[in-house]
Amino acid sequence: CRILQLPSMTKAFSPTTIPAGGTSTLTFTLSNPNVLDALSGTAFTDIYPTNVVNDAAPAVNNSCGGSVTATPGDGGISLVGGSIPANGSCTVTVNVTSDTVGTYNNTSGNVSSIYGGSGSTPATSTLGVTGVADLGVTKTDGILTVVSSQTVTYTLTVTNTGTVTATGIALKDTIPSNLTYNSGTCGTPSINGAIYTFTLADLAAGASTNCTVTMTVAGSLSDGTLISNYARVTTTAAEPNITNNEMSDIDTVQSTMVPDLQVTKTHSHATPLLAGDTITYTIAYTNAGQAATTGTGVVITDNLPSNASYVSSNPAGTLVGSTLTWNVGNLGIGASGSIEV
Repeated sequence: CRILQLPSMTKAFSPTTIPAGGTSTLTFTLSNPNVLDALSGTAFTDIYPTNVVNDAAPAVNNSCGGSVTATPGDGGISLVGGSIPANGSCTVTVNVTSDTVGTYNNTSGNVSSIYGGSGSTPATSTLGVTGVADLGVTKTDGILTVVSSQTVTYTLTVTNTGTVTATGIALKDTIPSNLTYNSGTCGTPSINGAIYTFTLADLAAGASTNCTVTMTVAGSLSDGTLISNYARVTTTAAEPNITNNEMSDIDTVQSTMVPDLQVTKTHSHATPLLAGDTITYTIAYTNAGQAATTGTGVVITDNLPSNASYVSSNPAGTLVGSTLTWNVGNLGIGASGSIEV
């Protein structure tokens, strides 16, 4: 009768330091010191430190056999029913992540087999999580339509919603062939074909900055031509989330500058409504076009449903039958207003 030696386990994170939201592979190595006998019924459970969890894609790899449980988002992993070959080893790996900056010491429980518990001190490894930058960019010229040869000014806003200062910021503006760059407040660009790159100052966590670029629309463009101006921002700081690093502003060419009237209607009353309830609607209107309205002014109408009765409005409207009417006058470029009814 041979007395079998007990299994042992080591563990390691790779890499040992990740940016917040990054991924590290945690490897458990189970060893069997017995030259002649495999160790069956191998099992262990590892509960991670608070704020460390299995990645959304744990990518478990198991050469120990048995069954591994590592649910995405859970704070631990377990193996049951494994087997370690004689005088050999096997491994279990899992991808883990953390969104919280800190240093996390992870100590496992014992590894066991049908012959008993761990033959060594429980395995320990340390994962460091560092802060990250998270840049976002918006770009708008505040209009939807342009005419040939028009001068437009785009405002670009860069925001750092991360936890550390963003350094080495590059703002790249890809200028289409139907636009010509004139000037801007973003600095002097380096130019590579259609890409104009501006170097911005470091941006602290939670801070934002903005600048403008002025361009001229090409002449003799056909109505309906789309002008798409694309911007992208990058940083040399760690930035796992790049989904908000780019944006385009798209305008449509029109042969003449015209108004563009837009209207919305909302209410804030809780639903469902009860018979006899009073409800207030807000009608908001604006001129988003490139010309003021002319003539007799802008008229807004509201057709009342048969199961509602008009009470009042501000400003006062004219009710004829079931139709309310307001003449709000002419609207300049960008002018807006609202009606409560």
